[in-house]
Amino acid sequence: MAGCAAQLYGYFDALTTELLAANEGLLSAYDAGFTSIILELDFKSAMDLIVANDIRLDCDNSIL
Repeated sequence: MAGCAAQLYGYFDALTTELLAANEGLLSAYDAGFTSIILELDFKSAMDLIVANDIRLDCDNSIL
């Protein structure tokens, strides 16, 4: 288990912030060698988008 804090530049709504945090957590788990994880989110809409695989990213992995 690990923790992370990062400064975000700009203004983001709650959904975008939750998705960015989930992305950072998934990348950290992948970098640590995990192949199976349990992802817990506070925002149901974010989880619904992830499960539906309905998140669109631009070339810099920014959420569109």
